[in-house]
Amino acid sequence: MGYCTSLAIDSGGTPYIAYVDVANGSKASVMKFNGASWEQVGAAGFSAGQADYTSLAINSSGTPYIAYKDGANGSKASVMRYNSTTSSWEQVGTAGFSAGQADYTSLAINSGGTPYIAYTDGGNSNKASVMRYNSTTSSWEQVGTAGFSAGQADYTSLAINSGGMPYIAYTDGGNSYKTSVMRFNGTSWEQVGAAGFSAGVADFISLAINSGGTPYIAYRDGGNGQKASVMRYNFGHLPANTWLMTAPSCQPVPADIASQYGDDLSGSYGSTWIAYAWDAYAVPQTYVQLAAGDLLMLGNGSWLYSTSAGTLDLSGTATPTVPCSNYGSGLSGQCFAVDLAIPPAGQKRWNMVGHPFPYPVGWDQVRIAAYDGSTWTLYTPSGADAALLVEKNLYSWNGSSYQTKDDTPVTLGTLQPQEAVWVRSLAGASTLAGLKLLIPAR
Repeated sequence: MGYCTSLAIDSGGTPYIAYVDVANGSKASVMKFNGASWEQVGAAGFSAGQADYTSLAINSSGTPYIAYKDGANGSKASVMRYNSTTSSWEQVGTAGFSAGQADYTSLAINSGGTPYIAYTDGGNSNKASVMRYNSTTSSWEQVGTAGFSAGQADYTSLAINSGGMPYIAYTDGGNSYKTSVMRFNGTSWEQVGAAGFSAGVADFISLAINSGGTPYIAYRDGGNGQKASVMRYNFGHLPANTWLMTAPSCQPVPADIASQYGDDLSGSYGSTWIAYAWDAYAVPQTYVQLAAGDLLMLGNGSWLYSTSAGTLDLSGTATPTVPCSNYGSGLSGQCFAVDLAIPPAGQKRWNMVGHPFPYPVGWDQVRIAAYDGSTWTLYTPSGADAALLVEKNLYSWNGSSYQTKDDTPVTLGTLQPQEAVWVRSLAGASTLAGLKLLIPAR
């Protein structure tokens, strides 16, 4: 008999299953399907003691990892991986590395191969905690604050989008045991949509994110006869009486503000809802109220406000792109190029940049293109910052405050669909003939 089953499929299409193996002392076991039958991966019952809440993930190289509540190590979290050379399972970092008992362990691996684990943290009032493995120090480190949920978190489920941003879903004891989802913005954990958004109590939660960056959540729905429900998050949601930094994530057709937003928001433009753009070239820089007939421009953000809630459902065609090589070597494929304001000598300039694609892009993937009048040179955000051309940070608005992110692993930012962010040109760019932000397409 087996329970706490967890399924994963490698890049070659081979299914693997992890489970608590009752026939082997309730320790962890993993099997895979070889095309004809199921076979053991390493030894059966390979964990040191009883394993609970087994969670399986496979990295891009095909190595299986398993996380579990480790009965042999104070019921704390442990992670192991399969070593195909020795045909055995080995510890990843220290066994039992969490602060206290770890329940509902959930494992995910980002595109760079870094394992992350989410769990109900018995060392922090049974709130949600997330840790990741630091291969340099061979140790597990906290992602944000330990115990960051509002109250007790059960049925934790972890997923990472293509931009490297971790999301966690859980039964939220701080919100009537309904489901909540949060994401790590590079600095702290922030709510994704409303806290406790399910109709009733939610348990047996499972979170997944599609290639376009949209989170989906499945759960047993206490508000609907304990049946299964699935929900997804709409990035274009505008709460009532709230300012939203937004931008089109496709070529809008028709492109005028009234046509695109008028059917999504109640009332009339200028009365119940309104939009402002940022003039990066004015002296001094300033906001400009948009007219209903003004056009939404790809790469440009705007502030949108409505007295009633709405969901922005843009219509249009695919975002046009150009070869990244048009702006020098170092970035292949297609890009969308956003003009950044060149500041007067000794000054800086803010740019309200709109993300032009309907999928997330990591800030470490973008490039700054600087033109000196004869040659384009590409920089990473950190490189552009060091050259005093463009600040490495991007600033996003979460509805109540700004979040600061950059292109480094610990505070990595992600451009999200229908999102606008602030990017600042620095004084060193004043002598340039051209300055652009290159956002790569998939």
